[in-house]
Amino acid sequence: MHGAGGTVASGYQVPNYRALSAGNPGEIHVLTFDYRGSGKSTGTPSETGLIIDALAVEDWAMNVADIPPSQMLIFGQSMGTAVSIAVSKNLAVQNPPIVFAGMVLVAPFVDPATLVSTYQVAGTVPILSPVARLPFLFKSLQRFIRDKLLSNGDDAIF
Repeated sequence: MHGAGGTVASGYQVPNYRALSAGNPGEIHVLTFDYRGSGKSTGTPSETGLIIDALAVEDWAMNVADIPPSQMLIFGQSMGTAVSIAVSKNLAVQNPPIVFAGMVLVAPFVDPATLVSTYQVAGTVPILSPVARLPFLFKSLQRFIRDKLLSNGDDAIF
């Protein structure tokens, strides 16, 4: 599951998919998708919407492609790590629980507010970190973070 800045066809993604399956191309397959509002997908992205999209893909893999979850590895990058964890948690608490073989998280984050206050495009260009130095202004901007992937409390996804 890709991050907010990418799509399945982003320049670096396709070589990454090839590398993931290179260990055993006849046995390792990569299934990827664009969330609503990303790439060629329509709709407006939201926390709930992204999780619904990912659950639909996992459902397709298990029930149409007939891949048992014990043979599936969930891979998430950046924002996709939160979606990966939310999907895994959602399926693990079902009765009976659905548990995947494993999960790989690349560049996970603690919470959206920390992410936007420290995020740098290409690791060099700060987006909101200058604003984060002005607490009153940053707090005012935080109210625009509508969906909050919480990392504490009973509903924590990670």
